[in-house]
Amino acid sequence: MEPVVDATKTLIQCPARGSSIIFSGIKTSSGNQTAKLKSIPGLNAFIVDEAEEFVSESDFNTIDDSIRMPALQNVVVLVMNPQDIEHWIWQRWFEKSHRMEVIDGFQIPISTHPDITHIHTTYLDNLENLSTDYLDKIEKLKQENPAAYAHRYLGQWLTRKEGVIYPNWIEGAFDESLPYAYGLDLGFSPDPLALVKVAVDTTKMRIYVHEEIYKTKLDDQAALSIMLDRVTPNALVVNDTSEPRLIEMFARHGLNMQNADKGKDSIKEGIRVISGFQIVVTPESYNVKTELRNYIWNDKKASVPVDAWNHGLDAMRYCATRLLEGSTVLAYSK
Repeated sequence: MEPVVDATKTLIQCPARGSSIIFSGIKTSSGNQTAKLKSIPGLNAFIVDEAEEFVSESDFNTIDDSIRMPALQNVVVLVMNPQDIEHWIWQRWFEKSHRMEVIDGFQIPISTHPDITHIHTTYLDNLENLSTDYLDKIEKLKQENPAAYAHRYLGQWLTRKEGVIYPNWIEGAFDESLPYAYGLDLGFSPDPLALVKVAVDTTKMRIYVHEEIYKTKLDDQAALSIMLDRVTPNALVVNDTSEPRLIEMFARHGLNMQNADKGKDSIKEGIRVISGFQIVVTPESYNVKTELRNYIWNDKKASVPVDAWNHGLDAMRYCATRLLEGSTVLAYSK
């Protein structure tokens, strides 16, 4: 009997069906292999193992664009272990389209992008096939380094730079049952005008944050219009003091503006107070989440932060510390 398929190290062919499976490495640094794969006619499925090593989105697009057979289901499958959020896969299919699912007590992002189907599996789905020694090793890491456990074994994307100022944050819904106010950090370009809605729960020690505005190059009338649209009437807005003329215009049009505390050590004290809380950021607050991942210390010992990635977070600090005035939390911090 003749064999059904012909197989080599790099190719499996089925003559009866006229189909082939090609195995190939992708040497993206030279581009030669990418071009070779693109030139193969009749491809309708592209499967990439260890896709986290596919560091070039343009190289991926080159091959992806060649998967276009008519009258067939065209499929691209990426098999990967999540890396960090600077990876193009996160930015393309996760950043603005994901939900959080709790797996073994950790929040794991699951893509909801309309162009893909995300199938997320972990070792917990395969316990019956794992040795006791292997499971003991995983459990030890879970106890000693929960963050490493969540990344390596649960598929949590790495989201925080080393030395971030506010590491204790999660995505979650804004608690609308709490009193709230707004924090405003003023900017034009390159710095944005950043407005965040903030509520503080001193019982659960949580600060809730929702990004309302994060825009550059807003002229005075555009800034006023969007502020009037986003701020609840009569709600408190705790603003920075860098643009008194603009603040006065906001107040003249009915916004309840109050200057933030800009006294000596206000940044240091504000960070110290907020660090005692868990920050809960709404999923759609993309710019605030980016700042949380990148806001780091310039001199941690002296409590001096780098003056960058801090527009929404400064607005949060202005508002949260004002909401905490008179509380035992803020009184203790002073």
